[in-house]
Amino acid sequence: MPNDSLLNVEQVRVLLGGESKPVSKMWAYKLIKEGKLKAIRYGTVKGIRVYRSSVERYLRDRGRDMSS
Repeated sequence: MPNDSLLNVEQVRVLLGGESKPVSKMWAYKLIKEGKLKAIRYGTVKGIRVYRSSVERYLRDRGRDMSS
């Protein structure tokens, strides 16, 4: 994933829920913890960054599950 952009949790919230109704921080962190979103630690304190491709994959898979 050399050209995959990294997103902060706020950006992930908006991508998952839309600008008018982003998902909660807890939900975003839950998806990260469960391994549904691929993330890395960024910096020495508590920065987490999520790969944009993992968010897009999650949304695609979720859409596929909902249409079944």
